[in-house]
This record gives sequence, structure tokens and C-alpha cells, in this order.
Amino acid sequence: MKERIIVCLGRSWKDSLRREEEKKLLLACFGFSFFWGLLAHAYGFMQDSFSHDVLNAVYADGVEVFWKMQLGRFGTVLYRRLIRLPLALPWLNGLLSLVWIALALFLIANLFELRSRPALFVTAGVLTVNLSVIAMTATYGYEMDMNMFALLAAAAAVYCWARFGWLGTLLGAGLIAGTLSLYQSYLSVAIGLLMLFCLQRLLRRESFRQVFFPGLRSLVMLGLGGGLYYALLKLMARVKDIPLDTGSYNSVYTALEPGAGAPGLWQTLQAVYRDFAGSFLNPAASHLSAGTLRLNWLLLALTVLALLWVLLREKRGWAEKLLLLALVLLLPLGLNAARLFSGEDVHDLMKYAFWLAYLLPLLLIGESTLQGPGERSVPGIAATLLLLLLLWGNVQTANAVYVKKDLEQEATLSLMTRVLGRIEAEPDYVPGETPLVFVGADQTLYPQIYGFEAYYDITGAEYPSAVPYSECFYYYNAYKAYFRYVLNTRAEMADTAIWQALQSDERVQAMPAYPAQGCLKDVDGVLVVKLGEPIDWSAKQ
Repeated sequence: MKERIIVCLGRSWKDSLRREEEKKLLLACFGFSFFWGLLAHAYGFMQDSFSHDVLNAVYADGVEVFWKMQLGRFGTVLYRRLIRLPLALPWLNGLLSLVWIALALFLIANLFELRSRPALFVTAGVLTVNLSVIAMTATYGYEMDMNMFALLAAAAAVYCWARFGWLGTLLGAGLIAGTLSLYQSYLSVAIGLLMLFCLQRLLRRESFRQVFFPGLRSLVMLGLGGGLYYALLKLMARVKDIPLDTGSYNSVYTALEPGAGAPGLWQTLQAVYRDFAGSFLNPAASHLSAGTLRLNWLLLALTVLALLWVLLREKRGWAEKLLLLALVLLLPLGLNAARLFSGEDVHDLMKYAFWLAYLLPLLLIGESTLQGPGERSVPGIAATLLLLLLLWGNVQTANAVYVKKDLEQEATLSLMTRVLGRIEAEPDYVPGETPLVFVGADQTLYPQIYGFEAYYDITGAEYPSAVPYSECFYYYNAYKAYFRYVLNTRAEMADTAIWQALQSDERVQAMPAYPAQGCLKDVDGVLVVKLGEPIDWSAKQ
């Protein structure tokens, strides 16, 4: 009896200690995530610099909901109903995003047994201060928290798979379906975490069988999750009578129905690796400063040396070494699965999984004889310092992009206020009734801001004004949203057919561009505002 009491007390003490450690870990995850998040993104969270896509989604009305469902992102509708309003609220959405990142970090820390505070601090930075989050905060804040919830769902799926066997595999499949319903490209996050987890198991000297067969079970989870998502998608489309989008670059069916002229497998594989490498090592990528480029090359060299050390110097079986090497070589394929499945270019919002590659040197060094558990080594310290320098550069990039957006918002407001004054001065103009057409690209009015040239190729930051160039009707319709939300005045835009026809109308082509006299003209009952030379709309098809 006495022995049983001692055993029970021992277990109780261990459970209490474990719970206390988990609480400290959770607090550290929130503390580190909010530190990096507020340092990098507080400026973006606290401004209402509505521009680009968000102009059509300041309030997620029926058009926005329909578009998201067409893209297969039906989970965003449920998310809005359960968690927040359909309004774009920068500060609230930003804080929700940091909460989801912190919870995802907590799961990842448990998954990889990250207990080192420096490693946890750097991992928090990688998840919070990367190009994808910068692009979302600057331009797509209206859906950033939903994307970060997709991150959390992907991390939870891998955690369930790793911890709860076949039951976890089934739970993970449901979470994979949820991830896909929010933003399909975040499947790459789950694939990347799965590959990194298997790689860590090998580095911890688990056998080929101990890693390979659970890896096969992860494929079952991904397959079941994808199948469940597809079934729910078809059901949603039938119940709501919504035709799924099959034509755009981010179409949900691009992989299943590639169409004529689609690239072959070899060309796609080349593009996958080229896109991935270019995001880290291509000096032509605008967001890569010379310093960032050098840091990435140094990290790559350190990663290669650590990999060679593991493969050549440490005593492991050939099967384990070959599997480890295969995982490292295939990692870019997993992290860029969005490019593999879509066959189309990926933009910065779809590259979130890319940045998980920064965890690879930490795993290779931290789990090898280069740096034993609880020890510090020169390679480990070097990798940590390099990553901290990269994160500091990202913090500055983030704030620079938000300043750029703020300046552009003020410039656009100034111009559109003057344009509105000219419109209202027209004798036959009736607000809310007279149809308007804006013609011409606004780059003729807005030059790139001096000193900010490096940030124009970041997704969503490519335009030097709040209203994007009117090169397609979706962006053209942003004028209506700008009048509605920013200028808070009634404006009726002409429909698509009229807008298209006026692009090549001789009477419009003969008009001078703003601010010259005659830049506003009544053409068949439509008030045309010519901001620049018309775009050849047919060439954009």
C-alpha cells in the first residue's frame, strides 16, 4: 500500500511538472510571437491603408463570398461567421493572426521537442517575420488571420499524426481538409513539417523502418484529407449552385484539369526548384538586399557542411543516410507543393511554407554530433546569429513596405479628391446616377517613390497607388470601392462591356490625360475620366 502511494505521488509530481513546463512553453510561444509580430507589423496593424484587393473586400459582401467559394475556399465563410465580422479590421485581424501563429508555434515546439529558448525565439521569428506575412499585412490583412488559421490547422494535423497513431491520422485528415478550405497553398506547410519531422527522427538515430512506415501513414493522412476536401467542395458547389473557378492561376481545379499547353512534369519540377531557390538566392528578386543574399548563401553553406558531416562522419546505416539525403533533396518539392499542383507561378502569399527551410540548419546542427542536446557549438551559434540577422532585415523590410503603403494612400487620397472635385464640377453629372469610366494606367500619375524601389515586386506592393492599374475589370471596379469606402461618396461605375469598349474608342484616345483640360468628357452618356493612356484590354486576355 505504501509503495502504491509513493508511485501515485511520483506520477502526480511528474504530471504537475509536465503541466508547468507546458505552461511556460505556451507563455514563451506567445511572448516570442508577439515580440516579433509587434516589432515588425504593429505599423501595418494600426493603419487603414486600404489598397489593391482589400478595396473590394473592406466589407466581405456576397461578391467576395461568392469569389472565395469559387476558388474552393469555403472555409473562410465559416471562419467569418464563427470568429469575426466580415469587415477588414487591421488591428483585430493582426492580433488574431499572432494568436494563431503563437498556437502553431506551440504545436511545432512540442512536435520537434524545442525546449531551447534561443531556438524557440528564432523559430517564432521565422513564422512571424517572413515575406509572406509582410505581404499579407501590407495588402491582404482582410484575410491574413484566416491564412494564419490555416497554418495552425496544418501544424495541428501533423501534431495529431505524430502523437496519436492511426486515430491521429484520421483527425489530421480532417484538419488537412480544413487547411485546404481556407487556403490551398498551406498544404505545403503540412508537407514541409512532415518532412522535417521525419528528418529529425533520422537525426535522432531512429531506424529506417521507424521513420519510413510512419511516413507512409502521413501520405494516407494527406490523401484522406484531400479526398474529404474534394467531397465537401463538390457538395458545397451543388448545394449553393456555385460554379467552381477553373481559369485563374489560383484555381482549385488547375491541377486536375490542366488544359491545353500545360507544362509537362519535367518542366514543372524544374520550375518548382527554380522558384524555390530564387526566393532565397536570386539577386534579381527585389526583396533580396545584398546583405540578405549574403546571409542566405552563408546559411546554405552551413547547411551543406552540416549535412555532409552527418552523412560522412557519423555512424549511421546506409538506408538511414539515403532516406535522410532524399528528404533534404525533396524538401523544396514539399515546401513548393503549391507550384507542383497548380502548374502555375506562385506569389508571395503562397510561399509561406518556403520559410520553414530556415529550420533545416537548426535541425541538422542541433540533432547531430556537431551540437549535442543542451550544448552550444560554434556551428549552432553561427546558424542562430545568421537567422537573427535575417529576421532583423525582415523587420526593416516590413516597416519599409508599410511606410510605402501609407505614403501611397495619402497620395492617392490627394489625387482622387482633386479628381472628384473635377467630376462634381461637370454640369450634367449626378452623383450615384451618371455612370463613370476611368481610363488609363495610373503609373502615369504616380512615379515610384524614391528610396523604396526595392519593395515594388512584393506581392500587393507593386502599384504606386492605392487603386491598382485598371488592366482588368476586377481592379477597375476598385474605383467604385475607393469612392464608397475612402471618399465616402456615391459613384456609379459603367459595366464591364462599356468599360472594355471605351478602352479603344477613338474619342477617348483623342482626349488628353489628367490634369489637362478636357481629361473629363461625356461619351454617349458616360462620363470618362482619363488618367493616362488607355490599356489595350484585348492584349491582356
